[in-house]
Amino acid sequence: PLMDPSEIAEAIDKLKIEGKIKQFGVSNFSPSQIQLIEKEIQVEANQVEFSLSSNGVMNDGTLDDCVTFDRLAMSWSPLGSYFREDSKANLRIKTVLADLTKKYGATEDQLLLAWILKHPSTIHPVVGTATPQRLKLAMDAVEIDMELQDWFILLEANKGHEVA
Repeated sequence: PLMDPSEIAEAIDKLKIEGKIKQFGVSNFSPSQIQLIEKEIQVEANQVEFSLSSNGVMNDGTLDDCVTFDRLAMSWSPLGSYFREDSKANLRIKTVLADLTKKYGATEDQLLLAWILKHPSTIHPVVGTATPQRLKLAMDAVEIDMELQDWFILLEANKGHEVA
């Protein structure tokens, strides 16, 4: 609430001149907060929470802002709550994924990443693993071209109702 765009721009310009950073991005900023900062300096990326189980930024203008202004979109916690919670939504998703893992020859986590990658913001998931095998599986998710119908079936499983 106390952001001063000129102070931020001054600090970022200094860091760029000193060679400490090349680009400037933010985390969890709304489009209006980015607009405020961009009075003074360009925001090149926004890292937000985005997953099948946490997809509000898909509907609040945040990812639209990334598409509109060619801003790099990054997703933290891209697997969401799927492996951490036994919610009704996750149980519905698990049922759908049981069929999709066979159809695509992929793991559940790969399909959750493929769901994110299908979004037109070309969002970059930030995976939280250093295990080589899991990193390889995550990277292979880029090769999965999820069909639109399957994308919507997963969204509906998360929401618990049809989406139009």
